[in-house]
Amino acid sequence: MIIGKPSLTIYFQSGGVSEAGVLEVFFLSLVQGITEWFPISSTGHLVMMQEMFRINVSVAFDVMLHLGTLIGVIMFLREDLQSILKAVFRLDFSGEEGRMFMYVVLGTIPIGLAGFLLKGFFESMFKGLFATGVAMLLNGLILFSTRLATPRKRLNALDSILIGVSQAAAITPGISRTGITVSTGLLLGVENDEAYRFSLLLSIPSIIGGSIFKLQDVNFEQEYWMIAIGILATAAVGYLSLGKVRKYIVKQSFYKFAYYCLPVGAIIILLSILKIF
Repeated sequence: MIIGKPSLTIYFQSGGVSEAGVLEVFFLSLVQGITEWFPISSTGHLVMMQEMFRINVSVAFDVMLHLGTLIGVIMFLREDLQSILKAVFRLDFSGEEGRMFMYVVLGTIPIGLAGFLLKGFFESMFKGLFATGVAMLLNGLILFSTRLATPRKRLNALDSILIGVSQAAAITPGISRTGITVSTGLLLGVENDEAYRFSLLLSIPSIIGGSIFKLQDVNFEQEYWMIAIGILATAAVGYLSLGKVRKYIVKQSFYKFAYYCLPVGAIIILLSILKIF
């Protein structure tokens, strides 16, 4: 990093704002809302900004982004979630919605195991831009490969497990959770809309699991104003982004996001090698 580069510190204070201020929090919330659902890696972009601008974020800020993301996807899937919950309450797992619930359970197991067993490894991936750039390139290649996909079938139990395994890889910054799960579904032959629907449903337990252990470190009494701003911004932008991404998937042009990821990944690697940041 360049010595003497300006540094922003985003943290929350009782009755006031951080030195970064409301605008910085709002801006990063918008970035999270867009990049979480566009298949270009939200963690990758947040790592880039933290490295380039030396932004330090608090636990409260991290939880805030996740809560906003969660609210956005729940609003987008509200009708699907109602149908699935009704099937669960009836203990009907033979119908389509009941089976979808079981598929989500199966698909969540891999990321739970990865988070528990490989926590140290994944945390080390957040320490530099080079690994993020390489992962972004890989993400672009995965997206581009969906040009070869021939969606033709409904989701099954094996598909849900394989998509869940791919989701575990998205803990790595630079690998998009939406990108790799939807791509895996499409390459397995799952119909476009169902691959996207399952990817979003699968995101809910993973987001909850990633946040629940951090909630105990958040002082909501002192930090509620900034948390509220971030949650609302992330949720609103995320909700709008979800509909935009769905259009690309339905039109079978999901691969076009690779045209963003590939050059950005290459640029990140170059900047890292040159030690510009």
